[in-house]
Amino acid sequence: MVNIQDIMRDVALRTGMKVKDKTVYGLHRGYQVALSAAALGSSFSLQVSFPKQEDSFKVQTALDSKKLLKMVGSMGQVATQSGVVVMNFTPKWKPPKTDQLAELLSDITTSLSYVTEKYDNNCEECDSPSSEVILVNGTTIQLCNPCVNKLRSQVGSIQERKSAQQPNYARGITYALGAAIVSGLVWALIAYFAGYVFFFAGFVIGMFVAYALTQGTEKVTGGVIAIGIVLTIFAVIIGEIFYMAFWLMSEGISLVYLFDALGFYLQEAPGDFVMALVTALIGAIYVAYRLYTQAKTERAPLDIAT
Repeated sequence: MVNIQDIMRDVALRTGMKVKDKTVYGLHRGYQVALSAAALGSSFSLQVSFPKQEDSFKVQTALDSKKLLKMVGSMGQVATQSGVVVMNFTPKWKPPKTDQLAELLSDITTSLSYVTEKYDNNCEECDSPSSEVILVNGTTIQLCNPCVNKLRSQVGSIQERKSAQQPNYARGITYALGAAIVSGLVWALIAYFAGYVFFFAGFVIGMFVAYALTQGTEKVTGGVIAIGIVLTIFAVIIGEIFYMAFWLMSEGISLVYLFDALGFYLQEAPGDFVMALVTALIGAIYVAYRLYTQAKTERAPLDIAT
C-alpha cells in the first residue's frame, strides 16, 4: 500500500520545503507553494502564489492545464485568481509518485517565472528583509519572526476569549422553543391533512431545533446538548397535541376537551404515541450527536505551521 505521508516527505526533501502531516509548503524557486494530499492520496490540492495579482491572467494563459494533469495522471482543474494558481486533482488509478509531484511543481514555477515576478525575502506585513514562509489554515504567507510571534499571540488571545465565553442560554432556548413550536405545528398540519402521522419527521424536527439552539447559544456545551434533547422531545409531543386540537375542531368539539381527548387517544392508540416518543428519542439522539460532533471539531481560529 502506498504511504502518502512518505511521498509528501520525499517531495519536501526533493524541493527543499517543509512538511506538516500530508502538506508540503514553503518557497520553491521564488514562489509560495502549498501541496496537500487527502487520506491515501485520493485527491490533492495545490496552491502556488505569486506577488503580483495583476499578472493572474498572464499566468493562467501560460499554464497548460491538460499537460499538468497528465503529468500526475489525474483528473481535475487548474485556475488562477488573485495571485494564486489553484490546482485540484484526483488520480485516475493510483497516487502520483514523488518524481511526478516534484516535476509538477517545477513545471508550474518555471512557467510562472516567464510571466511574473518572484517573491523577495521581505515580510509581507512589515517589509522586514528577513522572513520565512509559514502555513496559516492551509494557505502560505511570508512573515518575519516578530510578525509570526505577533500572530501567535493574537490567536492565543482569541482562544482565551472563546474559552471564557459562556453560551447565551436565554437566546438559545428562545430560538429553540420557537423552532420546536413551529416544527410541531407544521408536523401536526401535515398529519391532519394527510390523515397519517409521519413519525420520521422527528429527524427533521431534531435538525431544526438543533440549528436554532446553536444559533442562539453560539457555543456548544453539555448543557446545550441536554437542552437540545429535551426540546426535540417537546416538539414532537406538542405536535401530537396540535394534531388532536385540529381533529377536535374539525369535529366541532370544543378545545376544552382537548386533554380529555388526548387521554382517550393514549388509551385507544398507545402504540402510536409510543412510536412518536421513540421517534422523538431517535431525533434527540441525532441532535445530541450533531452537537457533540460540532463541539468536538471546533478548532482554533488559526492553525499555524512554521
